[in-house]
Amino acid sequence: MGSKKRKIYCFVKKLIYLILKQWSIYLAIVVLISLLMMWHYVPCFEEYWFGKQNRAKSETLAYIGAIIGGIILLGNLYENARRNNLREKSNMDMRFKDAATLLGSQDTSSILAGIFALHQIAIDSKLHYHKDYASIIREIFCAQIRENKESSKQFIIQTILDLLVKTDIYKIQK
Repeated sequence: MGSKKRKIYCFVKKLIYLILKQWSIYLAIVVLISLLMMWHYVPCFEEYWFGKQNRAKSETLAYIGAIIGGIILLGNLYENARRNNLREKSNMDMRFKDAATLLGSQDTSSILAGIFALHQIAIDSKLHYHKDYASIIREIFCAQIRENKESSKQFIIQTILDLLVKTDIYKIQK
């Protein structure tokens, strides 16, 4: 019996996922059916919504089609914007991971590339209202300074200090 309940649960879960994935189309279908039923069964529907003018039934159907098309268009615009935001966030996370990996390199040019890449990520995250990477990057830079304070690579420390002091994005918000 437990296996049967699990199969039903999985089916319902997949059905809900499919409905939520294409919600604008399903909403448009519901609105279309509702408008057609009201148009057919309620005699004063057309007069109430479209005025007392004598209109051909095809013109009324054209209005209904325009309403449905608008709902589908708005739904698709919303879904595309949501997907683009997820893609941008994923891209920012990959950039962060790659830049942080460069800091662990032994090559000084790779370390500097990682520093500047992290700095650019901090700027981009402030501009595009993504996750606040600036505070995380500030902490990474401070850790990098602590690790390299006795190293012969003083220009790395100087570069980090220049970025921390000369830009406003790393200031602590109170």
